[in-house]
Amino acid sequence: TSFGDISQSGAARDVLKDLIKLQQDSIKGIILDLRNNGGGSAEEATNIISSFLDKKTFAEFVRRGMRNQKLTNNNNGVIYNGPLIVLVNNASASASELVAAVFKIYNRALIVGDNTFGKFTGQQVIPLRNLIATNILGNNNSLGFIKITNQKTYLVNGVCYQSTGIKPDIQLPFIKSYMNNRESDFQNALMPDTIAPIDEYDILDSLPVHKLLAKHISRKNNHKQFQTIIQYNNEFEEFEESDSKISLQFKSFKSNRKKIQAHRKGIESLKNYLSENYKVKKTSFDINESQSTDLDTTVTKTFIKNIQKDIYIDESYMILSDWIDHLEKPEKSK
Repeated sequence: TSFGDISQSGAARDVLKDLIKLQQDSIKGIILDLRNNGGGSAEEATNIISSFLDKKTFAEFVRRGMRNQKLTNNNNGVIYNGPLIVLVNNASASASELVAAVFKIYNRALIVGDNTFGKFTGQQVIPLRNLIATNILGNNNSLGFIKITNQKTYLVNGVCYQSTGIKPDIQLPFIKSYMNNRESDFQNALMPDTIAPIDEYDILDSLPVHKLLAKHISRKNNHKQFQTIIQYNNEFEEFEESDSKISLQFKSFKSNRKKIQAHRKGIESLKNYLSENYKVKKTSFDINESQSTDLDTTVTKTFIKNIQKDIYIDESYMILSDWIDHLEKPEKSK
């Protein structure tokens, strides 16, 4: 975003442009991929939500020593109101979590993926210098800075999902690691709490979650790549439990080493996946654009290739297809 300058481009404006292009191609569904999106501007997030959802209030910032701030619809009008999937993982944080949370509370989108990071707080960075330090150090702020949490984000239902994050409607298996993956993994992380509902709000009609989930589970049980991840995660947990015990027997150590290498090899094989369920292409508008550099062509080809190989986009596409079938042929989808 460009803070304070509405004439400059931002994430919401970019999304708006692409929505218009997609509408020209008569699309039936959208996947909004917010994986590994660490957040950013709450204003951009609010404007993105407004392109999909016609509701008055989305959330509220509760700040210490400051007036609370409601996040409300920008009243520009909904650009797209069809089936919408929001794809998230444990690195979807802050503003991206806000988008997913608002859509979930209002039943606007189906949330697919992994539990989000859990950051529903805001911070202020303050320089550690006072009058005496300024007189001695001049403009040199060698004392550094301190970051203070002074804000919590509450949804219209009055819930702050700090630490807990947003639980997806349909959970996909992601590869586990030793790294701290969520806000709740950090020491002294603030806990979730609630206040009175911020505003009167009415949710949209319920989504066919149970039907879509049942079909997803059936696919997952026969999905080679997902089963590889599930097996890896189960064995990873065994390694974690036995991590404090190291065998002094060389044969035992060698055996465990081979298991680890086999696990890594299995995960590496996921890179060779190529979806046969869809073909990725640019919008008609972009195809008709005559001016494109060699760099643009290379970037586009790489981007398309990565989407074609992404097992999570692949399964999200299948879920979205089931949803569209349910809407167009309700009897057949039962």
